[in-house]
Amino acid sequence: MTSKPAWDDLIEQLQDPEPKARRRAVRQMAKTRDPQVIPFLRNVYLQEDDDDVRDAAEAALRQFRALQQGSLPQRGLISDAVLSRSLLILGVTFLALLIANIGVRLIGLPGGDNGISASGGPVPERSELERALQDRLDETRSSVAALRQSDRVYRESGALLCPSDVIRPAPLELSPATLETYRGDLSGIAGRVNTTLNLLRIAQTRWDHMCGAGQASMTELVRASAELDQVEVDLALLERDLATAIASPAPTSGPSPTPLPTATLPPSPTPTADPNRPAEAAPPPPAETLPPSDIPAPTGTPTLTPTITPTLSPTPLPLPDLDYPEILRELNRRLAILGDLQRPYKNGILDNWQRSQSGEILSPSSCALDPWPGLFEWTSEQRAQLDRRDAADPQLEAAVRLINEGLALATQARALYEPSCYAQTLASTADTGVPLATSALEKLTEALHLVEQIRRRAS
Repeated sequence: MTSKPAWDDLIEQLQDPEPKARRRAVRQMAKTRDPQVIPFLRNVYLQEDDDDVRDAAEAALRQFRALQQGSLPQRGLISDAVLSRSLLILGVTFLALLIANIGVRLIGLPGGDNGISASGGPVPERSELERALQDRLDETRSSVAALRQSDRVYRESGALLCPSDVIRPAPLELSPATLETYRGDLSGIAGRVNTTLNLLRIAQTRWDHMCGAGQASMTELVRASAELDQVEVDLALLERDLATAIASPAPTSGPSPTPLPTATLPPSPTPTADPNRPAEAAPPPPAETLPPSDIPAPTGTPTLTPTITPTLSPTPLPLPDLDYPEILRELNRRLAILGDLQRPYKNGILDNWQRSQSGEILSPSSCALDPWPGLFEWTSEQRAQLDRRDAADPQLEAAVRLINEGLALATQARALYEPSCYAQTLASTADTGVPLATSALEKLTEALHLVEQIRRRAS
């Protein structure tokens, strides 16, 4: 058994920018056999971009599940047959992609969908990339709806629905030039879309395995449902951010920069020669060459020419000198309450209130909740760093604010939920509790994505 200070260090290593270090930390956490690390492993499994790290988190969670059931797997977490079949599929897929890539190069067509080049060629127009992103989001939502329908049919009737026409959106492959050109907004959105598509692919693969076996597994159903929950959260945020990018596009850079608006000064008037004026007449000398007594007094009201001062874009300040791994670890501890608010297997606070509104009688066993951490408070040293004039991190401060607001709302909801849950009167408190829990869920979910962006900044 590893001591608590030791696995505290491992939790900090989960924020390491190097995937190998994160994977090593996950495996070491599995060896602790301490159930308190399970929420952190679950967060890694739901949020991690690297497939190897996510697989390690999944393996760790299966080990803990085996411990809770009183038996550890006698063989590897993946059978030899499944492993061999997976390697064969990967080999065939790699060969097919290699052949397709050679064919594309020979034909001279650009790679990727919607005319977007993956390895070169012209940078697509902004409208073309916006349309491609929107298409991926629409296809993803359609695919999620189909999988949700299959899940609903199985839970209601026990029939395994395996439609063959489920849309499987492919990731967007953007060339380095395209990524550089639209790095102000669309490139980042494209990366997040591909991350969401990867999570959707995992859920689709689970259904493929169940359909291939001809029977469903409750464990796989729960996992797929949790993955679809995260996909839907990601979709809502991506659709919002894409709409913002379309309405207010960021300046582009690279090969085809978007010209910035420039102020146009009115042309200086050019004097026109008067044909009736004697040729020898010359303009009066400049005022500064005349003696003070000879300067003519101004007549009338002088006309002032406005001077246009160009507006400079503010330069982002450097980040303050903070212990980011420690802060992110504390924020993740508070974000773990998302699992108490809403759960894939529909027995969270918000789920139970909604079920009670439909007339369902709930078991008191679902009323028990673990203790929650308190609000996040800055230390005096951290606050001093954030208040410096030469440094700032508005993203971190926004994440902390959202977490504290969400936690305060969730605490109010919990104060209503627990007594009424034990008293079997949830339906009577639902009208007040559901809005509180929903608002808390929204704020904490938004904070979760900010924390993830902050974690990725180091890499």
